[in-house]
This record gives sequence, C-alpha cells and structure tokens, in this order.
Amino acid sequence: MWSKSRPWALITLLSAIEIGAYGQIIVSPTLCVSCGTCEKLCPIGAIELHDDIPYVCDLCGGEPRCVEQCNMGAIWYEPDAGDSISLKVFKKKGRGQDPETKRVHYALEMTKDLRERWKSSVGR
Repeated sequence: MWSKSRPWALITLLSAIEIGAYGQIIVSPTLCVSCGTCEKLCPIGAIELHDDIPYVCDLCGGEPRCVEQCNMGAIWYEPDAGDSISLKVFKKKGRGQDPETKRVHYALEMTKDLRERWKSSVGR
C-alpha cells in the first residue's frame, strides 16, 4: 500500500498499470511490486491479488472468450460503442469495501435497466 514512507510504491503503480487499446487493463509483471494499491483503489473491484499476482480481465486481446461462449446473449463487448462509463459514483460508494463487494455493486448497478425490462416483460 502506498504511504508517505514508501512514495516509490505510487510511482511503481503508475508505471506498472496501463490501459490497452481495447480498454483492457494491462499489468506489467516486471514493474509490479504486489503492493496491493491497485486492488484497493479500483472503484469496481476489477483487480484482484492472488498469491501477490494481480489478476484482471484483459478482454482476451480484444476478442473476449466469455462473450463468444455465452449462448444466452448476457455478455457483450462493443469496443467501438463510444459511450464511456463514469466510475465516479462507484469510487465514492466503494470506499472501504473489499474488491468482491465492489464487483457485486457494479454488476447490480450496470444491469438494473435490464432487470427492470425483464420484470416488466414477464409480468405481461
């Protein structure tokens, strides 16, 4: 975790993580020092440390396998959609929460409209 006594950790964090061309998170295995700062600061819990190794979805290089395999159409990937999602709300709500709780809240919020449409179509 970054602190005033370890300012190098923030510099390393800024160098070790980047956003790829497809919007994926890329972690450099040679620059990452497994400080856990990224895991704690991610507003939606998209980064998780296991055995001091950060795991993130890399979108399978732009062709996510989960999208290909989901035969229910519940997962989709549209890199050219143009709409960006603001994470400000999630950042504020996620303070002090563990990554798993952040992921659940993000998933529930992002599917709220879909669930409402489904409920109204089932009730007819």
